Amino acid sequence: MLEREATIARVAQVAISAMNGKCLVVNDWAHQIHVPQADRWNRFAFQRKATSMWPQGEYDHILIRVHIEKTAMEMLVHASLQCLHPQGTLWIVGGNDEGVKSLPNRLQALIPEMETVDIRKRCRVLRAKKPLFPLELRAGLEDWWKTEHFLERDWKSLPGCFAKGKLDVGTELLLKVLPKCKANRRVLDYACGIGVISQQVRANFPEVAIDGLDFDLYAVESARKNVPDASFFVSDGWSNLPNDRRYDLIVSNPPLHRGKSEDKTALLALISESKKRLYRQGSLVLVVRRQLPVQRMLSESFHRVELCEKTNHFWVWKAKP
Repeated sequence: MLEREATIARVAQVAISAMNGKCLVVNDWAHQIHVPQADRWNRFAFQRKATSMWPQGEYDHILIRVHIEKTAMEMLVHASLQCLHPQGTLWIVGGNDEGVKSLPNRLQALIPEMETVDIRKRCRVLRAKKPLFPLELRAGLEDWWKTEHFLERDWKSLPGCFAKGKLDVGTELLLKVLPKCKANRRVLDYACGIGVISQQVRANFPEVAIDGLDFDLYAVESARKNVPDASFFVSDGWSNLPNDRRYDLIVSNPPLHRGKSEDKTALLALISESKKRLYRQGSLVLVVRRQLPVQRMLSESFHRVELCEKTNHFWVWKAKP
């Protein structure tokens, strides 16, 4: 995961060496791109690094690390152009397999002139000046909210928070086998996304207390709108969750990728730490791809592990201390 980010940071050097004045680095969640004294705008938590909702101020140079989701990337560009000095320079860096190669065509209506200034290691660096007569920018987070309808209700989300605008197969399978929860119990939705699992827990068990965590600030903001009576935390793994929180049930459909890179960090942290966060009679229930050796991983930390449900592609596991 970090190897890709380090490679892209090295390719970005052609941009970094040209950046002076007031600078902003966007979407470099792994903090691998080092521009002296630059400000940062990241929606994704990494370890205990800060996230921020929307960029403010005016900058001479802005460097965007590509987001692989098209609408999310478009949002980054709109926000960056809003903050770019009229004579400022916009830089974009990313891998060819992340869509950077097609960006000049995709963004042509917004940025008519964009050039490629470096191509190395299957990555490239793009450069553009701020358009003299830009299209009207969607220059605030409020301009990017969208509504999806499924599970017999509307759901609010921001770009990049919800894959393909519909319930994914793994979460759908997990929802079928949610354990019962008595009143006054506490549930954690680990890697909560926009709050689908949290809301289903709330619908089934109105009197339980619900916490949720996710490394994506925008997912957490979406979840807060969708499940307003739950508590949600922006957290890379367990890092920002209060240390004294214990749970009767932890549920999760943990992410296995960050961008294009496979990343089992969230899954490994979930399994290794959950036992400490559960009450003695508590349970961990998670859904993962069938081919992952989750039974062995769970058995290293939990005494009782069982397969609750399965399809050809996903398995739901339950573990108890």
